[in-house]
Amino acid sequence: IEMFDEDAVFEWPFAPDGRRQTFHGKVAILAAMTPAIARAEFLSLQYYKVHPLLEPNSVVLEMGTKARYVPTGRPYNQTYVFYIEMRDGKIWRYREYWNAWTLQDAWGERDDLNAHWGEPDPEQRDRPYLTF
Repeated sequence: IEMFDEDAVFEWPFAPDGRRQTFHGKVAILAAMTPAIARAEFLSLQYYKVHPLLEPNSVVLEMGTKARYVPTGRPYNQTYVFYIEMRDGKIWRYREYWNAWTLQDAWGERDDLNAHWGEPDPEQRDRPYLTF
C-alpha cells in the first residue's frame, strides 16, 4: 500500500454486477484488498512480463500466480494483467484484470461468490464506467 499515492484510484473493471469497481484513496484501496488477500495463500509467481507504453509514466504488467483459496482449499492459479500509471514515483492509477472463472472455480458457487465480493456499489451505474 505504501507504493500508492494518497489519491490513487484502484479499479476492478470486471467486478460482479452490483459490486464496486472503483476505489479512491489509500484507505479505501487497503480496505478493499485486505479481505481478498487474506483468502488466498500465494504459493509462487509463475511468470511476469513488463510491457512499457509510449506514455512514460504508464506500464502494463502481466503475471501468473499459483495459489490456494484458503476457505475451500481449491487451487487459485490466476493470470493477471495490470495497467499502472505513476505520478511522482507512486502508483496513481491501478487497474486489475483477471479471469473471473478461475476465482469462481476456487470459491465455489456463483451466488456465494457474488454475495461476498467486496462492498455493494452505491451508485449502480450502467457498465462499463471506469474513471478516465
